[in-house]
Amino acid sequence: MIPGLTLLAIGSLAWTQVPDAPMPPAGRASATRRAATHPSANVAQPALTVSQLFSRRIDRIEWDARPFGEVIDWLQGLGPINVIVVWRALDAQSITRDTPVTLRMEGATVGAVLKEVLNQLSEGGALRYRATGSTLTISTREDFNRVLYVRMYDVSDLVHPTPDFRGPGLGPLGSGLARGMNGMGGAGAGGGLGTGATSGGGFGEGYASGTQQGGNAGAGNGATIEERLEQLADRIKKTIEPDSWEDKGGRGTIRLFQRRLVVRNTVEVHEKIGGPIAEDGL
Repeated sequence: MIPGLTLLAIGSLAWTQVPDAPMPPAGRASATRRAATHPSANVAQPALTVSQLFSRRIDRIEWDARPFGEVIDWLQGLGPINVIVVWRALDAQSITRDTPVTLRMEGATVGAVLKEVLNQLSEGGALRYRATGSTLTISTREDFNRVLYVRMYDVSDLVHPTPDFRGPGLGPLGSGLARGMNGMGGAGAGGGLGTGATSGGGFGEGYASGTQQGGNAGAGNGATIEERLEQLADRIKKTIEPDSWEDKGGRGTIRLFQRRLVVRNTVEVHEKIGGPIAEDGL
């Protein structure tokens, strides 16, 4: 993850107006109340996000060659979430509903259990999952990376030029100290201290000179905001999945817009740039 990048989420709100429902007849009011409170009534359960489910802790897991399909059923039964398994992609990895899972864990979260299961079934992290709201999708890395997403990153704090302030010189202070020491001591001692203090004055002048040179060097090497944006984009493409960018034959792109980077790439790349993507962030 590149530090300092601020994620700019762009979204829209849709409003739907629902007409007022007609009042039930007086004789049916009590029946309507009973249906609303009866345990067997078809009432929607409270919404549960995948991240909330993943934070739950399980007392103990003891699975001996349990079919992967049953593990999915167990996961689905933990809460009102949608679990989607892209079996077509998993078949390419020779993973089916009958693939056995052997696992023993205590006090682990649901998320940790799923990660361990997927790591056990695949080599090199080929199996992945994606959580969006109350929907959990399980597939392969290759399958997830088929889709590219466009996100905009505000990098104003990284490309804004910072002035190089010069510190005060110490030359006058050193010279004054030398003169004071010469007036305080005898000829020999005063001369000695005066020489040392005068040398100290030279150190102050050298410090000021060095600061001035450093400031001038920084000013000479200063780049425009557009150049800084290009440098940042180039650094991202060289350090984060280099083969995924169009420069190396991939499909990913980075475009400059004012003080922002418009990035088109996979979810995996976006999360390496700006950190985990919030639910419903795509």
